[in-house]
Amino acid sequence: MRRNSIEPRYETPNAGRWGCMPIDIEVAECALRRAFAGDGELAPSRAARAVARALPRGPAADFLRRLRGLGLVRTGDRVESDVLDTPALRDAFPGCWGMLARLAVFGLPGQGQSFDKKHRDVLFQRFSSEIMREGVDLPRLQRIAQRVLGHRDVAPDAVLVAMLRSIVTQKEAELRVHQQQLHQQQHDQQVQQAQQSAPAPAAPTTTTPHSTVFFTRDQVRGMLQRQAQKFEDHTSQYEELAAENCLRAIEELGRKYPVHIESAAIQRYREAHQAFLQRCAEWRQAIEGLAERGEAAAAAGDERTAAWVIRRLHAIHALRPGLLSEPRLDALCKKIQQAEDSTEEREAAEELIAREKEIAAEVRGLAQAVRRFRSVARQHPPESEEFKAAADDYRAAVRDVHAHDQEWLTSIFMELEDLVSEVHDGSGQAESQINTFIDHVRTALIRIRDEIRAIHAERLDQH
Repeated sequence: MRRNSIEPRYETPNAGRWGCMPIDIEVAECALRRAFAGDGELAPSRAARAVARALPRGPAADFLRRLRGLGLVRTGDRVESDVLDTPALRDAFPGCWGMLARLAVFGLPGQGQSFDKKHRDVLFQRFSSEIMREGVDLPRLQRIAQRVLGHRDVAPDAVLVAMLRSIVTQKEAELRVHQQQLHQQQHDQQVQQAQQSAPAPAAPTTTTPHSTVFFTRDQVRGMLQRQAQKFEDHTSQYEELAAENCLRAIEELGRKYPVHIESAAIQRYREAHQAFLQRCAEWRQAIEGLAERGEAAAAAGDERTAAWVIRRLHAIHALRPGLLSEPRLDALCKKIQQAEDSTEEREAAEELIAREKEIAAEVRGLAQAVRRFRSVARQHPPESEEFKAAADDYRAAVRDVHAHDQEWLTSIFMELEDLVSEVHDGSGQAESQINTFIDHVRTALIRIRDEIRAIHAERLDQH
């Protein structure tokens, strides 16, 4: 007996015919490794089918049926790491069957990097949103960062930790800039209050519509410089509303103090604001182009590019929420996901059709071998080369027809039904197609068996 070949004998009520059947875990691992090497990525149902190939047809169909009934191999469903440790699952998969189920559900160690990346993207979206939403000040941001970076799903993933650290750093820089702006605003208010509380100078004999008697030239230039600094900060962060408010404040200073502020200076800020709006429009156009690229990649089955685009969109939203709002981000990611789902459904439908064609060709080949032998046996003597070649094919076909029994039909039905579960056909047309196909296969096998009985009755196969 091989190292991983174990013969469990169970007393559990649901063990059934599994009780004394040997399980070769090594064979299951090799089958899963070959399937993964061929495709580079396996959906849960396909990984389970690859593992089940290490079993005979009957137990394999029963094994897949139990996995499906417990919802362990559904595409898109997340499974907790301890799901197989519950009493119900231990009863359903006793002993070494639990090892086989764990291999079918979770795959090989280090396998499935694409699925890990999807899980990482989900965690990044969740925790980055939490950091941006709850980190309203520096002390609270520090507490949230410690909690998030120490989370059990984050800490083991160095790439995810680095991604979240960049979000924390960016948020910290934004809070510090905001804190400096608040301090500057408080200082400006204190200066204005001190100036307003000072005794007013004697009124001049002549006044102008825009008098500057309350502030000196240097004071007005100082106010303009502070507003200009805020304007540059907001434009560098692509904050359109705040930048527009700063421009309005600069224009108001020019209207109130035309003597101290040249109109050419105001015009320069208007032109800078127009250039800023143009940059925002170009950025949004680039974001839309990026989203279209992701949608096209998802439609073409390039999941790696689609996932990269989604991560990029989330990074843009985290760093420049003014350019890409959360509702727009959700809408763009939803379009990419819908295109990816459509591609997966199309591939599953193509795989279903290809598998049906393969099975039909197999049954058709058996029928042709039986039919050809009957024709040759009637026309050629038993000692002829034609008869011997046809007889060899006929005997192999008879063995295969005996193997294509009800258990084989059940396993084929379960395999095709797994593919249908990935198609998500709401009309039920795919399920009806499977039932019709299985009926046709069953009818074809019955006809082949009838012809074998007829050959036996004619004693054509007695030589």
